[in-house]
Amino acid sequence: MRAEPSQMECQRGMFDLPPEDELDAPSYFDGAGRSPLLRCAHAAGMAAISHKLRPWLMPGGDDTVEEVRALFAALIGADAGGGERVRPSRAATAAHGAGDEPGRGASGAAHVAVTPSTSYAMSLAARNVHMRPGQRAVVLWDQMASNVMPWQDLCRRSGGTLVAVPRPRDFDWTAAVLREISRDDGGVAVVALPHCHWCDGSMVDLEAVGAACRRRGIPLVCDITQSAGVVPFSVEKVRPAVVACSVHKWLHGIYGCSLLYAAPGFLDFTGTDAAHIATLEHFERQLAGSDEPGWDERGAFSAGGYAGVSPWSDARRLDGGGRPNPVVMPVLLAALRVVVLTWTPHRTAAYSGGLMRRVAAAARQLGFVVPPHHAPHIVGLRVAPLGAADTQGATCTGVAHEGGEADAGAADTGMAASVTAGAPPGARDAAVAAAVAVARGLRSDGVLVSVRHGAIRISVGTYTTEREVDRLVASLRRHAPGHLPRAAPAGGGALPGASSKL
Repeated sequence: MRAEPSQMECQRGMFDLPPEDELDAPSYFDGAGRSPLLRCAHAAGMAAISHKLRPWLMPGGDDTVEEVRALFAALIGADAGGGERVRPSRAATAAHGAGDEPGRGASGAAHVAVTPSTSYAMSLAARNVHMRPGQRAVVLWDQMASNVMPWQDLCRRSGGTLVAVPRPRDFDWTAAVLREISRDDGGVAVVALPHCHWCDGSMVDLEAVGAACRRRGIPLVCDITQSAGVVPFSVEKVRPAVVACSVHKWLHGIYGCSLLYAAPGFLDFTGTDAAHIATLEHFERQLAGSDEPGWDERGAFSAGGYAGVSPWSDARRLDGGGRPNPVVMPVLLAALRVVVLTWTPHRTAAYSGGLMRRVAAAARQLGFVVPPHHAPHIVGLRVAPLGAADTQGATCTGVAHEGGEADAGAADTGMAASVTAGAPPGARDAAVAAAVAVARGLRSDGVLVSVRHGAIRISVGTYTTEREVDRLVASLRRHAPGHLPRAAPAGGGALPGASSKL
């Protein structure tokens, strides 16, 4: 995606949000939890669902789905090429042997699958990663479950260990992950990361991690649910094996869909290993030609069932079962046309980042702990330093495989640390309780945020206004815990981010 020179203005009019001056209207800073639907996407959904009233008028064909694939490919830069030759998937290993690599194929929309959820997409990825007994799957501490639990399952099935990299005191996830990867002597089977942490927006430099993974032949699997549409992402630069994104966050779709990109160097749909690609389901639409108008009339059944037809030679064979949802897809298409073609991630990041810089500066001035490198649209505030409640006293978090013990080596290196061991009794619980109290205070002022793993998570969108940021900052001043060490504003006067509008 290319940066757009024009500056974005607030896009609130594209959403059905209450006017700022409406009595009791809330200021919504929880889009990271539930983003609002665009008016155009709502209209598309209402029109789509009305078709079911008279089903003979329902549009046929998969044009909507194919445009969705193409727009997602454009969003992540897959339309210009991407993917990388990494350690072969389970399918490639079965076909070629451990020493060979799958070939690269076509990129773009042909490598985008439509799945029902990111947990489904990650489970699909995990079914195609080859892990030997004793190898590790690397994730972040407090990472979203949909990009952790499938790797737990892979470790259980393969005799591997899940390593959760502890949250660094300086929030530098990138350095911490690179240290874990640098231990690699063939011991890391997969690295599965977000672009920004869902709890506090702290960023991971996926380009740096991707380069380190490539040097060691490790597949990098990325969940960009909380960043796609806002933080620019390029498969050409990151070279991931798999990318997945739930559409109901910053792509402004609705629930029930996650888009998956499988790099041509990881899953080769056209080579000799294609028959070994593992899927989670088996259904008719995986078969080549199943989209043709005469498919049902002609039929494809034989004595062996549906064994005589080859699967698609692209990512369609990874799609979730059933027909593409006739409501979800039109809603998503309408939203993607806005997010990808009209706004663009660069312009959205610039707009959101301008608002969030004010929030972060004010929060630091009030004594909250703020990640220094956070996403332009998400930041998590903590009321206690990480060193007190989140990172001291390493204990093993390696997931024990069946019949075995947890990875004792992780405790020795501190690469997998407990967030509670070594902290003062109740320190973490107290920090979480204080964060919840602040969030409740903000809510009493009509400012809606959420608390995730001890962080007061604040998110802004293209619908957020300067006046709402004023309201948030004023409310933070009222409800910041009294024990926080407040820094005096430079030169005296109002805190950064505050104004006379409220």
